[in-house]
Parts: sequence; structure tokens; C-alpha cells
Amino acid sequence: MELRIGMVGAGYAAHLRARAIRTLASDQLRAAAVTSRDPGRGGRLAEELGVPYFASPEQLYAAGKVNAVCIAVPNRLHVRMVRQALERGMHVLCEYPLALEDYRQAESLVRLAERRGLALHVGQTMNYDADHRFLLEHREELGRLYLGYKYMSFGALGSWYAQDGFSGDYRGLGSWYVEDHARGGWIVSSHYHGIQIFRRVFGEVESVAALDSTADGVSAGSVLLRHRGGAGTSIQWGMPMQGQPFNKTIVSGSEGSVEVESGRYVLAVGGRREQGELPAVDTFVEDLKVLVEELEGRRDAAAERADMLRNLRVTMTAERAAAERRVLKVAD
Repeated sequence: MELRIGMVGAGYAAHLRARAIRTLASDQLRAAAVTSRDPGRGGRLAEELGVPYFASPEQLYAAGKVNAVCIAVPNRLHVRMVRQALERGMHVLCEYPLALEDYRQAESLVRLAERRGLALHVGQTMNYDADHRFLLEHREELGRLYLGYKYMSFGALGSWYAQDGFSGDYRGLGSWYVEDHARGGWIVSSHYHGIQIFRRVFGEVESVAALDSTADGVSAGSVLLRHRGGAGTSIQWGMPMQGQPFNKTIVSGSEGSVEVESGRYVLAVGGRREQGELPAVDTFVEDLKVLVEELEGRRDAAAERADMLRNLRVTMTAERAAAERRVLKVAD
């Protein structure tokens, strides 16, 4: 089917999504319009894409130029924007998280999409990182998995996400992400991806503990996960940090370990040690391919949505654990 995509938002994530759309552009997939509450940024993105700009989503939908939207707006707006798009008959690609504070809102949006026969795909781009793919490819060699550790940060010295197209000082990037308390807590906004990859590597999570230490314009947090089977993992994230940006993951098991950091790996198994570089991957392109496969029936869209909801439930439980300062079980 043909996808004529309207960009809802014109900030950081919207530019990454727009680049992916241009990369995969064809007779069946293209950017068709832009809407943003910021006419300057929205107009510039529209000019870059060669498409019309609309001052509001209502004007965009009324023009009849799109049958799908990419929603890349502040997190607190996701539920309202997704619902509006689905009610107007649009297929939806939404940045994570689908909802911030109430898991039932996310379930409601999934049910609405299913009733309308529409795609609802939530971007989980780090699933397609070369780092994470390497972990998945080699986890069986590690024997029984015991521990996992992930540390991510970026800020004044740049980003660990080398292919994002931005460089330099990240302290001014998306101030709402760090400062806007209406967006929900730092755990849901930042730890979603880390929880996702450890669920994929170690299996489902049965309990969580967390710490959210957002203060003075800097957000930092830690999440501890206990997986079914007894393995323990931890995730730490900070933004914007003054030092060197990091994206490091370590997985240890009974037979060896894997360490990946910003495109490099060290694999130590059975007395042998290998190291090398991993290929660069545009994860936004890979994520867009998943949406296309869902629409074409080549990928189980219901299973993708169920996995997204499960990850959101774990992440929201971690958010609550941080607020209540206690270990919480994750509901089935």
C-alpha cells in the first residue's frame, strides 16, 4: 500500500524520522506534509522535504494529503496526538513511549487501532542497534546468564549515537525532555530502550527497583531488574552530562562475557578473546522497515504491539518503584 506520511513535529526526533523516510522513499512511501506548533522549524523541515507546511494537525488532516503520520512531539502529547490521528483514519508511527503515566491509555490506543484496522507502531529503534544485535547473536555462547550492565550518557561533549546527524553540545537539545515535569518521570522517558534490550537478552522481568535523581537541569537515573530465572541487570542513564558520552553494555554468563561500547565489541568465551568494530546502522531506517512489513502482513503487528505494551508496563513499574522507593513486582 502507498504511505503518504505527515510529520507531526519538527524537532530532533522528527529530523531523524524524516531522514529515514527519505532513505526509503519510493512510489509507495514518501513524506507528504509537515505540521508543527513552531512555524519556523516546521517551515524549514517542510522546505527540506519539499512538502507543504500546516500550522496544526487539524489543518493537515483536513487537506487530505496524508494517510499516515509520524508523531515526534514531546512525550506528554503522545496520547492525545495518537488518538486524534487514529480517529481521523491515519496509520501511526509514534515515538516512544506511547503513554507516560497510565498504562490503560496505551491499551486503549492499541484497541482503537485494532478496531479501525490501522497500524499503530511505536518506535523502538535501539532494538536494531548493531551493539544489541551482537549481544543477541552471541548470548547462547555465554551459557547461563547472570549479570547485565548498561550505562548511557550524552551532553556537553556530544552523543554516543554517532549516526544521529547531530554533533557538539547536547545541553540545549529538547529542553522539555529534561526540564518539563509534565512529561512524566525520567525513568519512562529514558530507560525504555535499556529495559527493552535486557528483556530481549535475559527474558522477562519479574521485579524492579529504581532511583530517579533529576535536579538542577540534569537528569540521571538507575534501574535494577530481576529477570525470571534469577539474572540481575542494571541500567544507568544521564543527560546532559559534562564528561565523555557513553553507551556501554556488558553481559556475563557461566561461559563468558560480551562487552559492547559505541560500535566496538569484546567477546570472551572459553579462553578465547575477540574484539572488533561493528557496522554502523541507521536504526530509524530499520524501524521504519518494520512498520512497512507490518502493513504488508510480513510481520506480526499484534505481537509487536504486545511486546511494546509489556515493555511499557515494566518501565512504568520502574517509574513507580523510584517514586515509592521500594522494590515492586511487575504485573503479568
